[in-house]
Amino acid sequence: MKGIELPINILVIIAMAVMVLLGLVAIYMGGFGGGAGQIQLNSAKTDACQELIRSGKCGDYDATKNILVSGFDANKDGNLNPGSSISSSPKAGGGGGINPPSGSQDNLFTLCVNWFSCPQPYDPTNPKDEEKRAFVDCCHKKVCGCPI
Repeated sequence: MKGIELPINILVIIAMAVMVLLGLVAIYMGGFGGGAGQIQLNSAKTDACQELIRSGKCGDYDATKNILVSGFDANKDGNLNPGSSISSSPKAGGGGGINPPSGSQDNLFTLCVNWFSCPQPYDPTNPKDEEKRAFVDCCHKKVCGCPI
């Protein structure tokens, strides 16, 4: 019996080592599963911000709604739909704000609000000056690196 114990012990140790290695590989691969989404987000941000800077519209609140984001779901509605429509209903008391009534709106405005936590004006169609300044400071200056 002594001769059989060694191979069984070795097989158990090898099986445990293989399971540990498979577990490490699964953790390693799982940690990089979201990498493609992060790359798409960075690409969308870079393209939109370059357009903002290139157009000379840094500091212009309304410019962010006209800079389209292609190939990325900036408004988190599950669709790739570049556009610029912004809902006219306020975000308090019934949705509104960033939710599109019927059109599409993957643009720099929704990218900054939804992915970079920039402050959304209470009523995006009629924002107050201090709301514009807070949004421009976040989106244009911090996210895009505009020299404002």
